[in-house]
Amino acid sequence: MIGLALCICGTMMVFAVFPMQHIGDGVVMTAVELHTRFFKRGVFRYLMGQLVLIGLGILLDQISDFGKKSSMLYLATCSCSEGLSVIAAKTGSIFLRDSVREWSTAHLSYFAVVVIVLAVTLPLQVVFINKAMAEFGNTEVVPRHYVLFTLFTILGAQVVFKEFDSDKANPIGLVFAIMTTTAGVHLVASEDEQAKTAGDEFESELPA
Repeated sequence: MIGLALCICGTMMVFAVFPMQHIGDGVVMTAVELHTRFFKRGVFRYLMGQLVLIGLGILLDQISDFGKKSSMLYLATCSCSEGLSVIAAKTGSIFLRDSVREWSTAHLSYFAVVVIVLAVTLPLQVVFINKAMAEFGNTEVVPRHYVLFTLFTILGAQVVFKEFDSDKANPIGLVFAIMTTTAGVHLVASEDEQAKTAGDEFESELPA
């Protein structure tokens, strides 16, 4: 129960210290605005950086045994892929919404890119999270994956879509919120592991 309470508090604190932009009168980012943002230097570098991290993770997994020494290789690669999947899915939804109003060939190009990104990143997530679980177990993997996924989701939403109000952000509070969430998820995972161990011991003590 304590772990679950910490998870809930930590998640709520993340959005409290990193508030979303206020959008009034139904004004949201359009496909044209999003197209312009993709070619801004900061956004482009962020997206290219994620691709480089994913490629580096795949390369290190193939040529070294670093992944068997630390779960961070598998989880960072998985979380980067998840971050790109979220960006691709939201990009597709924005262009789909605007294509209903006014179709253009640019929309078709973006839909193709979205499909390619999702077709690549979704299987990668499954592969690397399974490798991490096989090597390190849920007690270590679940809390780290939860935190990394949250970080990449928030970063993607801010850098690409500007969903959060950076002027009102509290970096120290964000770090504390992430630490609280990490501790909560770790406690939940530990409780599950202890319950499983106790169940196995009980079954082993039963007469054959």
